[in-house]
Amino acid sequence: MNRLFHFMLTALLCAPGAQAAKDALSFPAGRYRDGDVLSVQEHDVVLREQGWVSYALRFEWPEDYQFVILARRDGASKQVPSLKVSVDDEEVRLQPVISEAWATYSFRCPVNKGERRVKLSSPVSGADDIHLASVVVVAPRKAAGVTLLESSRSAEPLKDANLLFHEKLIARIRETRTGQLRVQVLDKAGEPVKGVSVRVSQQRHSFLFGASQLTAAYDGTLSMRLRNEYKEQFLRRFNCVGTGEALTWRYMEPQPGRYYYTVGDKMIDWARARGLAVWGEDVYSECAEELPAWASAVSDARMRSVAGLRARVMANRYRGRVDALAVNGNMISCGHPGERFGAGMRKQLFHEIRASDPSAKLFLNEDIDLDTGRPETFMQPLRALLESGIPADGIGIRARFDGQPNAFRVERSLDALAQLGLPVRITGYACDDPDEQARLRAMESFFRVAFSHPAVEGISVRDFWFSESAGFPLLNADFSPSPLGHLYERLVFSEWWTETEGLTDKNGIFETRAFLGEYEVGVALSPTREIRQKAVVTSGDNPPVVFSY
Repeated sequence: MNRLFHFMLTALLCAPGAQAAKDALSFPAGRYRDGDVLSVQEHDVVLREQGWVSYALRFEWPEDYQFVILARRDGASKQVPSLKVSVDDEEVRLQPVISEAWATYSFRCPVNKGERRVKLSSPVSGADDIHLASVVVVAPRKAAGVTLLESSRSAEPLKDANLLFHEKLIARIRETRTGQLRVQVLDKAGEPVKGVSVRVSQQRHSFLFGASQLTAAYDGTLSMRLRNEYKEQFLRRFNCVGTGEALTWRYMEPQPGRYYYTVGDKMIDWARARGLAVWGEDVYSECAEELPAWASAVSDARMRSVAGLRARVMANRYRGRVDALAVNGNMISCGHPGERFGAGMRKQLFHEIRASDPSAKLFLNEDIDLDTGRPETFMQPLRALLESGIPADGIGIRARFDGQPNAFRVERSLDALAQLGLPVRITGYACDDPDEQARLRAMESFFRVAFSHPAVEGISVRDFWFSESAGFPLLNADFSPSPLGHLYERLVFSEWWTETEGLTDKNGIFETRAFLGEYEVGVALSPTREIRQKAVVTSGDNPPVVFSY
């Protein structure tokens, strides 16, 4: 049977009558009997993102049929695509198309008697295009046959793939980042009041938008005017303060056992006084250049002792004042002190801080290429760290790119990270492409993907204000917005921001979809008088904001 099958397949693929029209995929017309094959051959039909081919077939016996597909991938994106095979819209096979050379992919599938729609599609975003040459259906001996009724195709996308992806992100942002806000207005007797004007004004996002602050804003390096302007501009744009260098080992412990708290204290106090979340950055780092200068001159035993003491001292000092800490950075990319500390020291540092400050969320913080087409390159070492017993509450990712990242690949990387079951924070987004338009495209696409993803709870940018060390910041030296700054404000404070008003209905209700966060709600009692309440919109069931007058 195998020899007979291969002969029939080869004959059909080579026969002149098997060549379909150049602009369509279709089966040769006719009726097929026991043991026959139903085949179509096409000159390099390309299935791109959302592309498909579809056939209406009549199967005249309920039986297992063999499907044989001749296909290849083009290798352009280096991401292996998958060919989805459906019967009556039910997926029966998701076949990775591995080879860049022509190859056959075969599988069996039970099909019931009757008219069935068989569809082949390319559902994977951002993957290589699939080149499809032939589809063969092998009827079992006892089957009465298979009849082609019609065929159709959309080998090109119904819509542009980027447009479809953009629409998907918008829908997911609505689902993930908004909630229902209901306002009810009652009179003194408790009866609903119709036609009352209601104003809804967002004050702050729940999603964390932040940046690393400069130590120069607190250590006297900047003039008072610049310090004040820097902090005011920061407060306008962010709800989360990254401590930058202030809590790093190199900055905070310039000599063994001698701690410099001044900048960290001032920065954290300033943030807490204004209700901003605090992200403590890289308490330790496993990159040699991030270690204190004295580290190379001390023994491993002494280094372990000093590191453990610092974990306890720092956690006690900032207990309850820092929301989240990146305990140990670059364990994957560097790993230098991991070898000097010994196998258990990484875990011990987390446990020391957890014991001293149980309320703080403890994060890993890694330089990970989210633009890779192979998420397993970072997932395997991350899983190994977590399985070693490190009690991490989340994963920090420094998302830094030399050029514009592929949004489809970024999404796949975030999907992979979500499998760890821990929240993800983007802890220092930056794109260093020298082309300004490329940087703008990169930032917009990355922010949309990250903001829409349910596993991500915050995005911080690396470069907020112009300085000698900044790459391409949001603000220029005079604190005017750069093009990136204008883009940031459009996304965060326009497109993803809720400002609306309306009138109550006959039940005294005004209802709107609103981005998650803090709100001021106003009800107009007259053209010159308004009463106001604070409200918080969450993703769950939000109780109504009730006004009674």
